[in-house]
Amino acid sequence: MTVRADIVVATPSTVSDRDAGAIWMQYLTAWGALVDIAALGPGDFVVVSAASSSVGIAAIQLGRALGAHVVATTTSAAKVKALEAFGPHAVVDTRREPYVERVKEITGGAGARVVFDPVYGPLVNDHLKVACREAVVFVYGALDPTPLTLDLGGMLRKQIRLQGYTIGPLLGDPARRARGVADITARLQLGEFAPVVDSYFPLDRVQDAHRRLESNLQVGKVVVTPGA
Repeated sequence: MTVRADIVVATPSTVSDRDAGAIWMQYLTAWGALVDIAALGPGDFVVVSAASSSVGIAAIQLGRALGAHVVATTTSAAKVKALEAFGPHAVVDTRREPYVERVKEITGGAGARVVFDPVYGPLVNDHLKVACREAVVFVYGALDPTPLTLDLGGMLRKQIRLQGYTIGPLLGDPARRARGVADITARLQLGEFAPVVDSYFPLDRVQDAHRRLESNLQVGKVVVTPGA
């Protein structure tokens, strides 16, 4: 394959070639929102929804490296222990615990300054309730495509910014992309975080890789390798 030199990046020495493809999408997605836009910093609370995804885990690791308090959420009791291993401030199982009340308790009533959400749907209104004044609520996916009736009053009262987000603009801006790649590479080299791979599948078993994703049992990245 021939590609432009300016879109090629070096693999950090701490990451194997096999895992190299499990770095950039999730870390740049998290970096673009939490660092480049929200300027997350020490002492901030950030809620990471669907936290067992590769992007969610990257957001946990990045939030911790920035000194923020990360509240990871999941709808799977089986994934709570796996998420706790990544060291978030707290893990909330939203199927068993009242999400809004728990986040308010965890933040001491102050609320979260950043919410990072790939779910969408009615959950967005709960995000507005757990967010602090002048918070940023990122929506970067639609796992729940249910049409949303927005609680505009809550958003206006607290001056919350509801932001649709994708990685596209970051990738399309060479300067921003270079800053993200440099920061992520440095943190990987320092061991502040590492890509989490759930499972590997050879290319001739790509259907099984898709089945693993569809099972919603995975924690982290599913990697397809070209060899046997």
